[in-house]
Amino acid sequence: GNLPDWNMPSLVTMRLEINELTGSPPNWNMPNLREMYLYNNDFTGNIPNWNMPDLLYMMIFNNQLDGSLPDWNMPSLEAMRLEMNNLNGNLPNWNMPSLREMYLQNNDLTGNIPNWNLPNLAYMILSDNHLNGNLPDWNMPSLVTMRLDKNELTGNIPSTWNLPDLLSMNLNGNQFEGDLPSSWENLPSLAFLFLDNNQFSGTLPSWENLDLLTISNNELCGILPENSPAVTVVIGGNSFLCPQPYWCGYSYYYNSCGTCFSSPDGCCEGQFYNSSSNECVFECSGSFYEDEITRTCELCDVSCLTCDGSAATDCLSCSSPNFLQNSECVGVCSGPFYGDVNSRTCELCDASCLTCDGPTFNDCLSCDITTFLQSRECVGICSGSFYGDVISRTCELCDASCLTCDGPEFEDCLSCNNPLFLQDNNGCVDTCVGSFYEDVNSRTCEMCDASCLTCDGPTPNDCLSCDIPTFLQSRECVEICSGSFYEDVISRTCELCDASCLTCDGPTDGNCLSCDTPTFLQGSKGCVDSCVGSFYGDENTRNCELCDASCLTCDGPTDDNCLSCDTPTFLQNNECVHTCSQNNFGDTLSHICIPCDATCKSCVGPSNFDCSSCVEDLLFFSGECLNECPSGYITQQGYCAKITFEAPELTLENISIFGNNPLIQESLCAPGTFDDACIISGVHVQTNMTIEMKYSISLSCSAGDIPKTSYPQEFYFIGEIISSRDITSNEPLDEQETLQQLRSDSEEFLYSADSVLNNYYQYATTIMNIFIENNYQSICTQQTMIQEETLTDLSLELFPLGSLPQFTCDLGSYPSWTAQNPAEAQNIHRCICGSFDICYNNFNLENKICHPIQCNNEQNPSSYLELHLETEYGYFSNQDVSDIGDAIILFIGQSFPSSHVRIFNVTGNVILSFDIADIDEEGNDVALNIIYKALFLGSLDIGFPIEKVIFHGFDNNTAIIPSLLQTNQPLPPQRPISTKIPTPLISISPLNPQKLEFFVPSTAPSGAEIIVQQPNPDLIAISDTEFVVSEIIDVRLLDPYEELGGSVEICFREPKVESCLGFLDETLHPPEW
Repeated sequence: GNLPDWNMPSLVTMRLEINELTGSPPNWNMPNLREMYLYNNDFTGNIPNWNMPDLLYMMIFNNQLDGSLPDWNMPSLEAMRLEMNNLNGNLPNWNMPSLREMYLQNNDLTGNIPNWNLPNLAYMILSDNHLNGNLPDWNMPSLVTMRLDKNELTGNIPSTWNLPDLLSMNLNGNQFEGDLPSSWENLPSLAFLFLDNNQFSGTLPSWENLDLLTISNNELCGILPENSPAVTVVIGGNSFLCPQPYWCGYSYYYNSCGTCFSSPDGCCEGQFYNSSSNECVFECSGSFYEDEITRTCELCDVSCLTCDGSAATDCLSCSSPNFLQNSECVGVCSGPFYGDVNSRTCELCDASCLTCDGPTFNDCLSCDITTFLQSRECVGICSGSFYGDVISRTCELCDASCLTCDGPEFEDCLSCNNPLFLQDNNGCVDTCVGSFYEDVNSRTCEMCDASCLTCDGPTPNDCLSCDIPTFLQSRECVEICSGSFYEDVISRTCELCDASCLTCDGPTDGNCLSCDTPTFLQGSKGCVDSCVGSFYGDENTRNCELCDASCLTCDGPTDDNCLSCDTPTFLQNNECVHTCSQNNFGDTLSHICIPCDATCKSCVGPSNFDCSSCVEDLLFFSGECLNECPSGYITQQGYCAKITFEAPELTLENISIFGNNPLIQESLCAPGTFDDACIISGVHVQTNMTIEMKYSISLSCSAGDIPKTSYPQEFYFIGEIISSRDITSNEPLDEQETLQQLRSDSEEFLYSADSVLNNYYQYATTIMNIFIENNYQSICTQQTMIQEETLTDLSLELFPLGSLPQFTCDLGSYPSWTAQNPAEAQNIHRCICGSFDICYNNFNLENKICHPIQCNNEQNPSSYLELHLETEYGYFSNQDVSDIGDAIILFIGQSFPSSHVRIFNVTGNVILSFDIADIDEEGNDVALNIIYKALFLGSLDIGFPIEKVIFHGFDNNTAIIPSLLQTNQPLPPQRPISTKIPTPLISISPLNPQKLEFFVPSTAPSGAEIIVQQPNPDLIAISDTEFVVSEIIDVRLLDPYEELGGSVEICFREPKVESCLGFLDETLHPPEW
């Protein structure tokens, strides 16, 4: 049947080859068509003047088309195959700069060949037509094959052709004349030249690269050049000097008379001797040739059937299974030739074949570099599911997924088999990916509408998913969902609202934006049947609107629409009031105004005990309305008034102390001495004393309108004091003087000890208040008067006063004891400071009594440490002092190798003071700071328990006590040091260590990370921080292989101070930030 007049502006490929289509091809509107395959059909009529600027391949050969060729303007056309039709008329002067293949053979074309400007033309096949006239002066630098044979062309061949790539030229069967151009000697690629059956004259040029030359049936003359041809020459039917079709030999030539020299004996002139038949013959027959020199019939080479010389290359015919090619019998024909089994010659293949096994275009075995072998035919473009392999020059099968392709892989598909679809770079796929859909007509993946992310069709209503900022609703991508749908930003779809919502912005009932009757919208609660809290349902807006500010709940917007009230108001007549009307009270539970009891004028509750004022003729008393006041109360303006008094204030008038004679209780030993080793330092005396304390008060009474009246009273308190004192004089005791000292001690103690006097005062106040509470009514009514109250059950014991600030040795007992125990006296016992001069000057005991430096009077240095030990002074020897010094210098010597400890004072209760000598003042400060921290942490053991350590220096004296050495105790308060505060990198609150920010140093290796660990309070406490805060963390920069220090700071921001720390380097002693 005929083809329709299609309007397919987007069509790219049309493949209708090898069918039984008839009629004329329509003048289609297909501006994007790139490939047209209509060959092997039954088309007739003219070819339309198509407007197809992008057409690459036009394949309409082997049809019955007639008429002239249109003057096409096809700048992209690469292959034109119109051979084997009935086309007629002249050839147009086409503008086809991209054309590489022109196949117009076997038509009825006439007229001259145009001087085409076809720079890329490689194959020009115009044979078997009726073309005439002279050939143009072509400039075709890409031409490889020229076939103009079997036409009616005339004239001379142009000598200025520019055909550098010409490989094969066939001018056979025309009417060309004149000399062959000498410029053909300069065609470097020419290998096959067919000039026979023309009227060429003159001599042959000297070719060096020809493989095949046919020049028979021309008017060529002269002598064949010695170097022509290289392979095969067909020269019959010309006017060369020697008779045709053979030469006399390589050594002899024919003369101008046509006779040969050197005839053999026994035979006539012109005869040859055949030795096999022993006769003279004019022609040698069979497998013999005429030897013109010997005038004999010589046997051909064994490969020849007949020949004209002795060599294997002189054959004229061949026997089976060989074929004659270039005067040689070969088993297989080479080049573009095939073996003809009838003539036993190698015949030229069809011009389209590179090699073949028959004469037609369907007998090809291989193809040249511009065509591909498919079904024994060399085609410019492979048909069907085949592609052209440029290596093998064959049409190879496409990947199974492809309908057509241009390579072997699935990515090389050009069209796809059902049910697959072609998608760029993905080949033929089951399902199109990305923003493409499956077009079942073209079997291609086509682009979705710009509004869709994915789709199943080309329109905006074919969307399957959407991209930001749109959402899928009813297969369309919209920016805002309509109706009862909301925008789901995860799925990018319009999802149905909760059933309770009219509109919404999320899936739950808490995402409602509006509601439908009968519900109301209330914030995150969604659509509710009834509004809760201080809201009412507005029938117009379907929203829960806020009640008036005075209402707790309501049923309308005004202050008289209240249904309930909140503190401090109460509901009365649908309004919330601060004060209920008369005869009503505000119930604090229900917040409603409730009527009072009938006896109450005002009240705070519903019963007769809740009155706050009374109706006329009743008296108010303790929430009741009575007819008369109870006992102890008087009537005052409608209420019962109680008699009251003001608590009195005590005033201490005087203190008197009376004492007895003192008694000696015991002797006193110097600290560190006891029992038989006692160094008598004095005695302990004691006495009992009586104390009398006088207080006065003034009691004020009032009741109702009765004026306030004051009543003065006095109280006396008598108690006992036990007073004692340590006396250290070596003189005899004076009893009165000692008693006076004890009385003075007691008075001084009482008047200087607020806590003691306060105990007396509190005791007296308690006794007085009990008495007045029991008697105030009679006092205020002047029925009872207090004259005096004496209390004797108050006593006080004063412990020994004076803590032995300076003691002297008992010089009488000590030497006798040391004489009996010289070793113990040297290492254990000594006097305390103040007795040194006496001990030393009188007995010359020196180290046996006093430490040589314990009472050093040197001026203290600017910085030093003071150790308070828990050791008894009497047991603290010279060796102990030396051992402490050795322990300290052993510890600090790692950092200060040339230093030593200078102990310059050892005093009572073992208070040892020292600094570090032989270094400068700054070094001394650093060394003492290190020792101070080490003692604090317990990392320095001096061999004795420490009571406390005092650091003198660094602007302030700082003390630490042993309790701080326990790791479960809080850190000590902030203490300043002389280190300069570094510039802060980040800031945090010390109360929120979890909010620290850290930065890995740029120099840290790849993979390093910051690890936050629990603090080590011991290390923090001794580190050189500017401030020690109550909460801190230990930060490490952790590498997969090692721990690293780094330039990271941690900063703590306090109210007026910003302090920063770096990394705590625990490899130093002590650790440093």
